[in-house]
Amino acid sequence: MDTTCGVWSVQRWDDTGENDEYGEWLYRSQDGGKTWISIYPGKGEYRWSPDKGTYVEPVIDYLHDGGYDWVYGKAIHWSGSLVINPENPDQVLVSSGNGVFTWDDIWSDYPSATFHPDGIEEVVCLDFVSVPGEGCYSAIYDYDGFIHKTPDSRGEQYQPNMGSTVSVAYCPQNPKVLVRTADKQSKGYYTLDAGETWTEMDFGSGGGKSAIAQIDENTYRIFKTTDSSSVSYSDDFGKTWTSSQGISGTKTTYLLVEPEDPDIVYGYTVQYNEYWYNDKTKTEPTFDDAHYIFYVSTDGGKTFTGTDLCKYDMCDPSGRIAYLGKDNIRVGAGWNGMYHITDCGRTIDKTDVYYCKTVGYGAPEHEGDCNTLYMWGMPDEGDAEGIWRSQDGGKTWVDLNTTMHFGGTGNGNFVVGDMNEFGTVYMSTVGMGIICGRFSSGNPAEETADYGDVNCDGKVDVFDVIAARRYLLNPEEHSLNEKAVKNADVHSKGNGIDINDISKLMDFIIRAIKKF
Repeated sequence: MDTTCGVWSVQRWDDTGENDEYGEWLYRSQDGGKTWISIYPGKGEYRWSPDKGTYVEPVIDYLHDGGYDWVYGKAIHWSGSLVINPENPDQVLVSSGNGVFTWDDIWSDYPSATFHPDGIEEVVCLDFVSVPGEGCYSAIYDYDGFIHKTPDSRGEQYQPNMGSTVSVAYCPQNPKVLVRTADKQSKGYYTLDAGETWTEMDFGSGGGKSAIAQIDENTYRIFKTTDSSSVSYSDDFGKTWTSSQGISGTKTTYLLVEPEDPDIVYGYTVQYNEYWYNDKTKTEPTFDDAHYIFYVSTDGGKTFTGTDLCKYDMCDPSGRIAYLGKDNIRVGAGWNGMYHITDCGRTIDKTDVYYCKTVGYGAPEHEGDCNTLYMWGMPDEGDAEGIWRSQDGGKTWVDLNTTMHFGGTGNGNFVVGDMNEFGTVYMSTVGMGIICGRFSSGNPAEETADYGDVNCDGKVDVFDVIAARRYLLNPEEHSLNEKAVKNADVHSKGNGIDINDISKLMDFIIRAIKKF
């Protein structure tokens, strides 16, 4: 088997042609690579038909969405790799820019491709919010975004769909009101019913971030920012826009509306002289060249007053604003640590955090406590980099995850706490979707999350099957330690490893079963 990468050929979902999309070809060879046959959804190879006395092109089965309707109308694309299933040689798994597709009956005249993304979506999340009393909402590049009712359920893709969504925000005074904006498009959408229905509105330009404030019973002020820091607002769902005054920067401004007072709006951006990046022979940029700026508005976002915070160190801008409670703010500043802001922006104190790439917040453990902080960074210089949690406003930190980085926080650069469930946290990644961290449950002595992880690399995949099979075939040459043996014992636990464990492990990998 072989696959192209970067070919734009028609793939089909049905016989109407209305949902055709461009994607990759597969090639198969059954003579050691001397000759090849091309395969792509909806097309086939020309073959002689004795009945018709001519060559005909049999239709290879159309694409199937596998129950994930959000992929309908998309294609198998950017297929950098494929594998023949070692347990089922009639099946091929092909990587794609939206997940993985399985091709069944690949050697027959009519192979069939089905979307198979469980646990392996290849998506880039650019924004994410957890809404009090509701679910979570994501902004996904290429695939718009989803309403996530629970971490364990399939997301519901926004409808109508507008492609690459770059921001999603909710109104803290009425969490059922949300807005989402797109990349390189003037349109966006708002909802007044938590995403049950969406209404199109005009944003004038794409990119940037968004925010919402309810300024009276019937009026919602929607903010939009640009990639170059400017801020505008609309009180009539995009019919007219007014520029906010006082903000000056060169990168996207992030906004946060004070939940208990919509007249107060916080902003955070960066002033950065691009010459330094383009000409590395110049000296290290000065404070004037590159610094963080924290803004406060007390008139509902019409005008802002800024305070230069600290030098910008050219890492990803730590633009998100963490809300601990009324007039109690934390912002990250990269290798310059973290800052605590109170008194409506008039009091700014540097904390003792060593490194903060991004900081977010979520529900407290106990009602009345300050919100929980979540940070990607390093509290102290000697600490490991990763996700840390604080329940006392950033005075002390607990290591949540410093071993599995998933490529880091990527394009979205966020760590967001759940506003409805203490301890649940979400993280953006480098093309690996949205990571969800939660408290473990059950008795670790009786049941652990390591079942199936035979090679002890922190995940369950086909390599665990290979390790278990090798052990069964030759336990002396391919020995497993005590933990690995326990992890492999997924069938009739306590009876040791046998072929039934291999079979059950495969069922889990192909999602025939959901747990051991």
